[in-house]
Amino acid sequence: MLPAILGTKLALVPTQEKDKDLFFKMATQSDATPFWYGELYGNKIPSWEEFFKDFHDAYFQDHPNANCRSYLIQLKKTGETIGQINYQQDKRYPNKKVFDFDILIAWKKHHGKGYGPKALGLLMRHLESHNCPEFFTIYVLKKNPKAKRAYLKVGFRFHSEYTDENGKGTFKFVRKPYFRIKAKL
Repeated sequence: MLPAILGTKLALVPTQEKDKDLFFKMATQSDATPFWYGELYGNKIPSWEEFFKDFHDAYFQDHPNANCRSYLIQLKKTGETIGQINYQQDKRYPNKKVFDFDILIAWKKHHGKGYGPKALGLLMRHLESHNCPEFFTIYVLKKNPKAKRAYLKVGFRFHSEYTDENGKGTFKFVRKPYFRIKAKL
């Protein structure tokens, strides 16, 4: 098993096959569900099969320099799992080493405490030192201002605006590697 990525308050623990139930529950039955599958996305919560078609087995396997991986976000002090973060090769740049992210903080009691930017910063630092990306991307719906603020805290900059495949207005943010991360990790 890959080692956890450790910050001052958080640990990013590589997910395993046994964590799929927890990941699915956090994405489809938590306070974070509306941000992944709520009104902004047509209120369509995927089935187990649909969900893990997108988050295929490679997200849960240990391969150095992999093009995708999933991590549980845990509080170091208590070991409580509060969310999930993953990266994947951005399919919009098939010939470049560009990584895109998905993140969720599952429960409201952990929202607004800076855990999202801290987790994102930890994972980007890890990827910078192990995978040598050309740049990072993240996509956020216009109607999600909290996410936009979180991404700006860790060095992302607005890149462009477009309409996604579901007809939703989306912002694309880009961050180059080795940018000074403002959030204390």
